[in-house]
Amino acid sequence: MFNVFDINDHSKGAILNLDEFAIANNITIKREAEKQGARFLLGHLLNGGEYKLIYDFFGKPFLKESRSHISIAHSHGKLVVILNDKESTGVDVELIRDKVFNVKDKFLSKIELEFLKDQPVEAYIASWAAKETLYKIYGRKEIEFILHLLLEPFTLQNEGEIVGKISHPNFSKTFNLQYKIIDAHVLVCMDKSVK
Repeated sequence: MFNVFDINDHSKGAILNLDEFAIANNITIKREAEKQGARFLLGHLLNGGEYKLIYDFFGKPFLKESRSHISIAHSHGKLVVILNDKESTGVDVELIRDKVFNVKDKFLSKIELEFLKDQPVEAYIASWAAKETLYKIYGRKEIEFILHLLLEPFTLQNEGEIVGKISHPNFSKTFNLQYKIIDAHVLVCMDKSVK
C-alpha cells in the first residue's frame, strides 16, 4: 500500500496508494483520504514522532516547530510526501495521459518544446511535474512557468535526473530533480540545490 524511499542523505519520501488506503480505512470522501493519507505517511517518515502540519499564507505546508521542510503531492490514486532536513523542497506526481499536449504551450518554453518534440508523452508529464516541483520549492505565487521555471534538455528513461532552474527577479537557483515512472504516474522530487 505504501513505500518509503531515500532521496539523499538529508531527504526521504513516501508514496501511498490512496485507493487502497481509503478502502482499508473505510474512507469514502477523496479529500479526507488525502488528509489522512498525508498524516499516515508523515507518521512513518517521522518514526511516529509528534508533529503539527500547518500551511503558510501561500499554501505551502510546513511542520510547526521543526527544521524539516515538507512537500505533498497527489494525483489519481497516488499520494507522495517528502521531508528535507536542509532546505525548502518540492515533489509532484502526475498521471500519464495525453491531455498534457493540450496545455504544453502554456508551461513549456520554445527551447523546451524543441528538445521534447520527438519524445513520448511521459517526457512532457515529467516536464510538467518538474516545473510543479520547482514551483513548490519556491513557495510563492508570482511565478510564470514559461518564464521563471526552466528545464535543461533531458532524454526520458524509466528514472533519471532533470536539471531545473528557478529564474525569478527575486530568486535564482538551480536544482537537481529526480524522476521515476511508477504505475502509470511520473514522480518528480527535489534531490538538491546545486547553485
